[in-house]
Amino acid sequence: MTIIEAALDLLVRTMIEMRREKWSSLDVRSETQAKYNAEVQAALQTTVYTPAVARVYTSTKMAKQHDVPWSTRVLHDRVRAFDARQYLISHLPTTSAKKTSAVEATAAS
Repeated sequence: MTIIEAALDLLVRTMIEMRREKWSSLDVRSETQAKYNAEVQAALQTTVYTPAVARVYTSTKMAKQHDVPWSTRVLHDRVRAFDARQYLISHLPTTSAKKTSAVEATAAS
């Protein structure tokens, strides 16, 4: 499985869980984002993506763009499972009133 396939699989599984749990949105917790950013910055120090080298490296025709400094295997492992504890979760409002779409509302009036 490629990293894009793994990421899409995680996205679909997360959306299924959101529907089942009646969540309206997810926001990454600030401490989770800060930890991830620190991990990326630490890992970048041992790669050609350091600021001093990045300008020269990315200006060559052979350069490839990378978002993170880890291997596909490491990235795949990172997106293997959804961890709800890493997110602030908003729940759908609980109401007994039937929700109508804009089309239904227009037709009813």
